[in-house]
This record gives sequence, structure tokens and C-alpha cells, in this order.
Amino acid sequence: MGEYIARSYIGNGWVVNFADASAKGGGNAGLVYRYGKEVQSAEMMDFAAYLHKRDTESILEGRDLFRAFESFWSIREINSREAKTSSSVYTWYPQTEFCYMRAGDVFFAAKGGYNNESHNHNDVGSFMYYFKGKPFLIDAGVGTYTKFTFSSQRYTIWTMQSDYHNLPKVNGYSQPNGAQFKSRNASFDPASMSFKLDIANAYPAEANIRNWWMRYALAADGSLSLTEQFEVNNPAAPNEINFLAAVAADSIAPGILLLKNGEAAVKMVFDPKDFVFSQQPVDINDMRLTRVWGKAVYRISLKAKSLQPKGSYAFKFIPQ
Repeated sequence: MGEYIARSYIGNGWVVNFADASAKGGGNAGLVYRYGKEVQSAEMMDFAAYLHKRDTESILEGRDLFRAFESFWSIREINSREAKTSSSVYTWYPQTEFCYMRAGDVFFAAKGGYNNESHNHNDVGSFMYYFKGKPFLIDAGVGTYTKFTFSSQRYTIWTMQSDYHNLPKVNGYSQPNGAQFKSRNASFDPASMSFKLDIANAYPAEANIRNWWMRYALAADGSLSLTEQFEVNNPAAPNEINFLAAVAADSIAPGILLLKNGEAAVKMVFDPKDFVFSQQPVDINDMRLTRVWGKAVYRISLKAKSLQPKGSYAFKFIPQ
């Protein structure tokens, strides 16, 4: 459990942030070190040394005077450790259905689960993709808490909705809130570095979804293949596949989008015969979100050109 904080660290200050979490963070170096020492985790202690080296003032983080003094007693030990992040190629948590994979400079994370988790977002099957410590396909996280955040109006907030995660809108329906809306048959295969699950049950019965399999496979070169295979009874509205990106996408050819974040870039490839591409900026005026993402993030929408009761879609994300 303690090593989760090290495994969830992407790099360059970015962290896995499913549900109500910020994408920027890392943890308190002193607390992480002392926990790691007690459970004899070299991974946690080395990660604590990394956090302290990154921010030498981190020893005084937080509001707890006791923790600050405890950190002072351990500072020499922290400085004696090799400062490094987790080198784990993959991490699979079957209970929560969180899956992390690394390949070179690429970090991938995806989740199954259900739509009534603590601090829940409606996000069964969503994922994130980082390259060279830069965010590309993201989870926006959570804005400033208000009276609406934990009220009956929670899911009117865009960051909580499946339409603003990397997920399909199926037959005109988005994922609703509730413990009954969950994944089926989630599994991870380390041999093929692939994670798959059926998200049909994460949608209401009115969507008429028999199955909607999502399979993520990360290659050694960092390219990510996403295959979505589905069966829908009596489709009445075209499917729409949404992706939330940290940067705007440029359409450089039919079925090819280029996302650039500083010197890093990722190419997104799909079959242009299947979809109509559109992109909408999502303006951000919440201070907590602005500190992480700036003034906007971008929703890439691929709307199916035809109604299909059965079929598959294929997407590829290629680091440049």
C-alpha cells in the first residue's frame, strides 16, 4: 500500500490522478521516507530522497509540527539515499483495477472499477498517456471544492463526467453515477503488456450495450494501441469517442493528429473512414485547475460516420 505513492509518480512533478486528485504532486519526503523505513521498502526510501532533492524545502511541508520535527531527525538518512523514482515496468492492482505501464519515456495508466468509488468520477475504462514527463492524454482531476462538489449536483461538474474523460459516448449515452455501473472481466497480461476490460455495464441499460471491450497494449517503443470492440442492440445514435488532451491537436492528414507539448510530440492515428474529427477547447477558470493545466484543455471528439450494431475501432498513439 505504501509503495503506491512511488508507483503512481509519473515524473517531472506529475502523478496519476484518477478521481478527486490533482495531476501535480508527489508527497511529503519525510513522511514517505519514514513509512518506507518502517516497512523496509527501498523503493519508498529512494523515492523520498528524490522528492527531497527535487524540493529541499519539502521537509517542512504540511500543517503538522510533529511530522516536521520527525523529518528533521531523518534528514541525514534521506540525504544518504540514492535519489530515484520507481523503475517498475508495470503495476497492476486487481482490487481497484488500476494498471500502470512504462516503456522508455512513456508512462501509461488506466482504470476499471465502478462509478461510486470514494471521490468518484464517472470514468470506468479511462486512461492517461504521458511522454518525456509531459501530459498528452489526461484526466483533468478536480477543481476547487465547493458546496456543489459533494451535493446532488456533483455530476453536473464537467470534470466528473465521462464525456470529459478518455471514453466513448455509446448510442447517445454517457456513464452515470452508481455502484452498479462497473467494469466486467478486467485483466492485465504482463507478457503482452496489455490491459483489457468490458465497460458495457458502466452505461445505463437504455444504451443497449451487449459488450464494449477496451484493450490497451503498450509496445516497447512506447506506442500505445487502443482497440474498442463492441456490440450494441438497435443503435439509434452514432457512437462518439472522446479524448481529453492537455494540448490542442493539429490535424496533419486524414486520420492523423499531432499533439505537441514543448519539445515532445505524440501522433494519434485512427481510420478516417470511421469518424468525423472535431475539437473543442475546454476553458478553465478554476484556480486549482489553472495551476495545473493553464487556461484550457482540449476535448478531441471522433463521431462515428455510421450506425453499427457490431464492430471495432482502432487507435494508436505514437511518441515522436
